Amino acid sequence: MRRPGQQSRPMVAIPGGTVTMGSPESHLDEIAAAQHYPRVWFEDETPQHPVPVAAFRLDRDLVTNAAFAAFVAATGHITLAEKRDFGLVYAANYWEERVGACWRRPAGPADSITDRRHHPVVHVTHADATAYAVWAGRRLPTEAEWEYAAHGPIWQCWPWGDDWDPGRANSAEHWAQGRVAD
Repeated sequence: MRRPGQQSRPMVAIPGGTVTMGSPESHLDEIAAAQHYPRVWFEDETPQHPVPVAAFRLDRDLVTNAAFAAFVAATGHITLAEKRDFGLVYAANYWEERVGACWRRPAGPADSITDRRHHPVVHVTHADATAYAVWAGRRLPTEAEWEYAAHGPIWQCWPWGDDWDPGRANSAEHWAQGRVAD
């Protein structure tokens, strides 16, 4: 059931199958070598194992700042980042706690989403996302569903393969080598 003021969001049908969950040991070694976090932080990614996934539907597009703003206006929801008055921002030396960073101000108090209403919402927890999904008459995908939709039945580092290609992602993170496209 659509809520007043909500726009219909297109969904994609994902057929059922089996997904390989978890990362290969060699990938954990690569991650640990590429950043300052120790390998033990990623140990819960192993061992790889098959998980059956029933057919499901998934939103085609990410939740935008505008859609999340409509949810907040309708419900008065306050995100965890707003309650604790900080968010994690990917900075020059990896993730850092930034006072005032939240979905309304992604980089902190001097930032705003005013010119990014159609960008994906950030600084939301699982609980925040669940509250939005319930309000929108949807549900979050399970971990297995998300993995299956993201890379198909066979594990690979990125949805398109095992080598990073900045031309295949709309990302502003360090590895993307640029700003998010509008």
